[in-house]
Amino acid sequence: MQNPENQKSPAAPEGTEFRPVVGGQELQSGEKLLVSAYSIMWVLAFVVLLFGWRRQRALDRRVTELEALLARSRPREGGR
Repeated sequence: MQNPENQKSPAAPEGTEFRPVVGGQELQSGEKLLVSAYSIMWVLAFVVLLFGWRRQRALDRRVTELEALLARSRPREGGR
């Protein structure tokens, strides 16, 4: 008789059956990776919002300047 560990399963093709790794060590836990991924996403979202807020402030300032310039360049009504 053959050793049962050396027998191949007739239903599973070569190389597709499950073989657990013996002695392998987990490098990082899934919880640490999840917390790291969420932390990175929150930091990226904050950076995007910060840059958007700064651009909006610059645009508001520029629109205010252009409105003031336009108001000064228009002739006053009734003062002709």
